[in-house]
Amino acid sequence: LLATPICGEPLRPAGLAGAGLGLAGTVLVVGGGAARFSDLSALAGYACAVGAALCWSSFSNLLKARPLATPALPAGAAAGAVAGALWTALAGEPWPTGRALASALYLGVLPMGAATVLWELGIRRGRVSVAGALSYLTPLLSTLGVCLLLGRPLTAGAALGGALILAGAAL
Repeated sequence: LLATPICGEPLRPAGLAGAGLGLAGTVLVVGGGAARFSDLSALAGYACAVGAALCWSSFSNLLKARPLATPALPAGAAAGAVAGALWTALAGEPWPTGRALASALYLGVLPMGAATVLWELGIRRGRVSVAGALSYLTPLLSTLGVCLLLGRPLTAGAALGGALILAGAAL
C-alpha cells in the first residue's frame, strides 16, 4: 500500500483486495484460526509486529524510490549489532555465551542475510507492490515447513489462511 505514495505505483482495486486477502490469511495462519486479540498480554506483541511491518515496508519502498549506492545489509548488520549490545548493557541482561553468539552469527549471515540480499535484489529489479504481495507467503511457507519437519498436522484455520494468501498473491 505504501508503494503508491512513495514509489508512485498505481493502487489497483485488485491489488487492494489481494492485500486484504493476504492479511486475513496471515492472521489465520499465525493465529491458528483464532488470533487472541482479547488477550491483553498479547497486545504489546501485536503492536510490535505492526511496528515491524511498517518499518520493513518503509525500508522496501524507500529502497525502490531512492536506491542506495551500496547494499543496505552491512549497515543493517552493524546497526543490529550495536542495538543488541546497547540493549544487553542497558537492560542488565547477561552477555551471551560463545555458543549463543555463534548461533546468532549463523542465523544473521545465512538465513537472514540471504533473505535480505534476495529481498533487496527483488525490490531493485521488480515492483514493490508485487514483492509485498508475495511476502504474505512467508508465514504460509514457514507453517508448512514446521508441519513437514515436525510431523504436525495442518490446522483447518491454517489451511484456510493459506488459501486466502494464495488467492491474494494471485490478484
